Amino acid sequence: MNPFQFSSDDSSPVYANPARVQWFPRRRKWKRPADYRSFMCYIFAFTILTALLNITRAILHPRMRTLLQNVLVGPIFYSATGAVSAIALWAIWKDKAWARGWAVGASSMHVLAFLRQFVIPVRPAWDHYLSSLIVAAIGVIAFSWRDRQADTRRSEST
Repeated sequence: MNPFQFSSDDSSPVYANPARVQWFPRRRKWKRPADYRSFMCYIFAFTILTALLNITRAILHPRMRTLLQNVLVGPIFYSATGAVSAIALWAIWKDKAWARGWAVGASSMHVLAFLRQFVIPVRPAWDHYLSSLIVAAIGVIAFSWRDRQADTRRSEST
């Protein structure tokens, strides 16, 4: 499964012949949870890039912080977030059996990004980190659903 490809129902006869491709392709519904999982893979990739940027910034401009601040706002938090997101993205990309657990963990890191503003004083963002909470909810819900294909494979094997 390619995590960056939304549902593969674009194999209709219209798309099979490139000369007949419409200028405005037909609308299609999102297929849950596969399309939400693809969306979350984009979020994981973006999280990895921002974590690397924040780690670089923290190294180039060091500040004195307490241990709690270092864990929740410093390079330790961004390193953990980037690592968990990278493992989740790689596991989804390679279609590993344990990918769902890492994806739920990576989505849960966004809950921590939202909750840290209540633990230590953090400079408020324009949305007070509500976007992190929304991304976390979408990710946890999308990766908590079981695939029908996986369930039928397990029932056939037993």
